Amino acid sequence: MSDSRKKINLILLFSFSLLAVFWMASKENSFCFDDISLLLTVSTSSYEEIFHFLPRSAYADRPVGVLFIKYLYESFGLDYGCFHVVLILLHLCNVYFVFLIVKHLFARKYEEEQTCFCGGIVAAAFFGMWAKTQMAVQWTAAIYDLLGTFFSLLSLIFYLRYRREKVYKGQNFVFTLLFYYLAIRTKEMFLILPFLFVVYEMWEMFLSKERRHFTKSIPISLSVFALFFGRILYCKMQGSMTNDRNNPYYQSMNPIHMLQNLLKYSMMCFDLEHAGWGYVFSITGLLGTILIAAGFCAAVWKAVAHRKTELLFCYIAAGISIVIVLPMVNQVHMLYLYFPAVFLGLLVACAANRLHCCCDTSIVLMCLFLASGASTSAVQTRNYWLRNAGMEKAAWEDIEQIKPPAEGATIYIRNLDGMDYTPFFYGEGGICKLLYQDLSLNVQVLENGQDVELCAPYVLWNYQNGRVTEIERKE
Repeated sequence: MSDSRKKINLILLFSFSLLAVFWMASKENSFCFDDISLLLTVSTSSYEEIFHFLPRSAYADRPVGVLFIKYLYESFGLDYGCFHVVLILLHLCNVYFVFLIVKHLFARKYEEEQTCFCGGIVAAAFFGMWAKTQMAVQWTAAIYDLLGTFFSLLSLIFYLRYRREKVYKGQNFVFTLLFYYLAIRTKEMFLILPFLFVVYEMWEMFLSKERRHFTKSIPISLSVFALFFGRILYCKMQGSMTNDRNNPYYQSMNPIHMLQNLLKYSMMCFDLEHAGWGYVFSITGLLGTILIAAGFCAAVWKAVAHRKTELLFCYIAAGISIVIVLPMVNQVHMLYLYFPAVFLGLLVACAANRLHCCCDTSIVLMCLFLASGASTSAVQTRNYWLRNAGMEKAAWEDIEQIKPPAEGATIYIRNLDGMDYTPFFYGEGGICKLLYQDLSLNVQVLENGQDVELCAPYVLWNYQNGRVTEIERKE
């Protein structure tokens, strides 16, 4: 393959990946949903208060992600446009990292440079463009998935360098562990990284057709896993995880429930029909899952009958990448597909290689992946997201024009439209505390017709037709 063809493919890869997420940098995509609570935390906490070396709870103990958002907050304030530009740049870095990793994996088996290059392009293109896996890029509060993937991919890159290069092995292994630590302190989902190292070394043994010991990276990284996983289990036993079976974050280790969740995630990934970020049965999702299942059966058959194990190991890696969230039986969320999309892209690249796809075919596949953003599911989900973001943006602008209440005052808000979700939903009116930078405020949303005694000092607002107006105040 000529250098010019490579440049064309790389330019298209990054151009299409940028185009797939470009709407996220629009002025309509403001802060929304959990962004409020996160921004309130970073605006009222010091770096020392945020960071701690070991987990203190079993879930959502993610200081590195919070520190990153704090840095963005101190750099840009509440300029959501700058936040989203940074998130998009992080995503493009991840696309490049996926390209490098898959290109190296292909080079471990195939000698043809074109095969390796095209494999990296196809995998990175799926990861960068497939609409159903991009939620981590559009949402500031999803920084944990986006930044955690960034650190995990860096850890994988340095691990592969450690395995490949004879010089700087010590430094490469140190960076492997450093980025692994940063990943797991960004989100606990990335604890599984050492098991991906194990899969890679087992695959190398099958390629070389000889049994040998694992490298020292395996027991060391598994020791780090054991330390942090043990700490999380300890926190869980101390009661920091819910045992309420109806709670969205309830976890069940029942293997049947976990397998059901795995199938739901597969169907959700390929659902091009329905809006939203939860699981809904769909024909396209079913067809995609059937193809994935057929590929798995083919991988097992090839491994057993022909001793060709690369496809089977790809499936194992994909399963490992999502296994952490499978016990959450009440919450199947599109957000959690971002990191597994790396390995789904690897599967797609393997399938394309088996079909002897050429460089031109990779361009066609990039166009198809990009076209997923025009599906009914992607368009309706995007419109719903931007509609909610616009609603919150309008409320922010109104609140900023209202005189700050006295310290310790109560803000009573009449929800005259009776909406289930309002900008005041998160953090018990965290939006008011954030914009006024006053944690002493109390916020109480009154449903339409609800009559309460107003206790001074207070202000009374109306929330109607998406706008906030002050009715009276007593201070």
